[in-house]
Amino acid sequence: MHATSPRPRRRFAWPIGTGIWLVLVGGLAMAVVSEAERHPLEAEALSQPEAVLAKLPPLLADAQLRGAKRELALLELARANACRVVANWDCQRDAGRAAQMAADEAGEPFLAIRALIAESRGLMAKQQYSPGSQLLAEAERRLRRTPSPVLMADVQLGYSSMSNALGRHELARTYADRGVQALGSVAEPLVRARLLRNRGRAEAQLGRVEEALASLNEAIRVAAAVDDPKLSAELDLELARIARDQGDVATKRASAERVLALADQFGHPQLRALGNEVLGQIARDRNDLVAAERAFQVAVDQFRAAGLDAEERRVLRELIRIRLTLRPERGDLGAQTRRLLELDEVVDARDRALVGEDMDARLRYAEQQFELQRLAKEGELAAEREKTLAASNRLRLMLIAAGVLGLCVVAGFLYQQRRANARLQRSEAALATSQQRLRAITDSIPAIISHVDRDQRYTFSNAFMHRLFGSHEADIVGRTVREVRGDRIYATLEPHLRRALGGDTVSFEGQAELGGRQYHYQTSYIPERDASGAVCGVFALTFDITRLKLAEAQLEREARFDALTGVANRRHFEERLALAVARGRHQPVALAVLYLDIDFLKPINDRRGHAAGDAVIRAFAERVGRCVRESDLVARIGGDEFVVLSEHLTAEEASSAAERTAREVIAVMAEPVLFGETALHTGVSIGIAVTQSAQQADALIAEADRALYAAKAAGRNTWRRAGAH
Repeated sequence: MHATSPRPRRRFAWPIGTGIWLVLVGGLAMAVVSEAERHPLEAEALSQPEAVLAKLPPLLADAQLRGAKRELALLELARANACRVVANWDCQRDAGRAAQMAADEAGEPFLAIRALIAESRGLMAKQQYSPGSQLLAEAERRLRRTPSPVLMADVQLGYSSMSNALGRHELARTYADRGVQALGSVAEPLVRARLLRNRGRAEAQLGRVEEALASLNEAIRVAAAVDDPKLSAELDLELARIARDQGDVATKRASAERVLALADQFGHPQLRALGNEVLGQIARDRNDLVAAERAFQVAVDQFRAAGLDAEERRVLRELIRIRLTLRPERGDLGAQTRRLLELDEVVDARDRALVGEDMDARLRYAEQQFELQRLAKEGELAAEREKTLAASNRLRLMLIAAGVLGLCVVAGFLYQQRRANARLQRSEAALATSQQRLRAITDSIPAIISHVDRDQRYTFSNAFMHRLFGSHEADIVGRTVREVRGDRIYATLEPHLRRALGGDTVSFEGQAELGGRQYHYQTSYIPERDASGAVCGVFALTFDITRLKLAEAQLEREARFDALTGVANRRHFEERLALAVARGRHQPVALAVLYLDIDFLKPINDRRGHAAGDAVIRAFAERVGRCVRESDLVARIGGDEFVVLSEHLTAEEASSAAERTAREVIAVMAEPVLFGETALHTGVSIGIAVTQSAQQADALIAEADRALYAAKAAGRNTWRRAGAH
């Protein structure tokens, strides 16, 4: 989790961090899963992407003509992989979408999930994070029905890469660890190597250099089992970044040249741009501004060819700065300056759009009737936070008071010793009593309480710390923090400990594994000052906040699904519908919306009570779920109102499928719902709306709603369809 105090600024800045992660987001390679077959061309695309793209068109046309949906999905996934290698993100996005639709038609859930992941990567490589994250959420939802450890790890890999690209490095590290845990003992070197690479990237950004090198070396060891040149390039870029921070120019240059060689092999403009940017930085660091200018110019051209505005803007700033240094009097930088301003406007507009999308989604969700449930859960979470904070404050005050009390007792003892040796024993007894009282207080508190001196050696530790670490006081007191906690954890604690010894009160959060269990913790460092005001040590107070973090994660998941039925809620439905409409602007897609209303539910509630009504609603949701495809979305948007969202290649297929689903739902609802020994008879009215070119989601919902009222007017327990267009 994020620390509450800012991380100290690192000595060397890394200006190409975001660019590297765009390569990583676009370059997340496929996971070889036993549940889903792969076309041979998908593996061939790793080394010969252009040749594969030339072979695919006739094969795709033949599969489309024969109606071989499964084969079509496999070929589209091969196309997405080839497009990824040559950094054609629009092609990767479109191929992933086409593969998902073909896989859904063929009834292949694993192929469809892989296609969703491929499409999301294409979007996130273009910095379209909001729709990309929604596709990952949809893939995660489908994995609940058809679990796969490798595909779940691949989803966590996507979340981790997106978090790193957005600067959320602690969150990126958490997602990478979840992916490794999801893999377990499954032998999947490609996904495991990329998860370790993401973790190393996050650790490096957080200043944990030793941990980052350990993760990257483990990734290199795992990746040795597969032949993936692009993964090698990504790992070389990570090692180059750390080498520059450590002043290792030779390692950084060698890594950059290997990346450029792979870029030339694959014709990959983005890798070539990143390699030249690294060479430009090396030249700039050794003050060879002419060579730096040449390398940065190549990087600007390549980023522009790849359509990566944010990266082009970053390197263009460096190029203009160097040219002004070389020739301050030159007046031919106007075109480049105008281009830089244009890039500022484009990137700022994109950022505002992302913020606007997020705000719109939050406002729509706030209007739903599930607001009371969300507020109740947030209230519980806030109460737990307040309780934890209050306990932390109380314990901190108790620790300070106990320390002050101990100092007072010692001072009194010294004063009495100077006055008369006869009072020495009585003063020693008072000190011993005070120390016993202090020990009793600290040992009874369910938190780690310790004290270290200026040399970072433990001088005090309480019983809770001994129980948690399985050690004794003699194993801790007198030893340094590094010796007790180990190099890996010490690397995360040392920056905060150094600040506390400098006189700052520091609070931060983190996570660690003890005894095979993952803990989330919150630590506060409080400086101890001597009589002259100089810092002579640090009091450390650490709480276990694992339950709080798990509650936050559970609350986020429950916000998208209906508590009574387990199907999607209105917020999730509106996000899926908006995403489908947006995709329709890029490629042909037909949408079908079924608006369902349970007939005669109010009389059941009035006569039998709401428990009976709830039983009918749950049974209705379960029966509707049996009538739809894996890829269709069933959502409860009101008390007795449900919707089904279905996507197809053509309006004819959408209409046929929607009408078939309506008939099946009416048929299954003819069976009574059993409530105890009572048979409850009900029915369903259905309105259908189908479109091939939806521009507004609200218009499609309105058509389905009007069709629903037409069905009710026709006598209920039937369906009506609005006119297709």
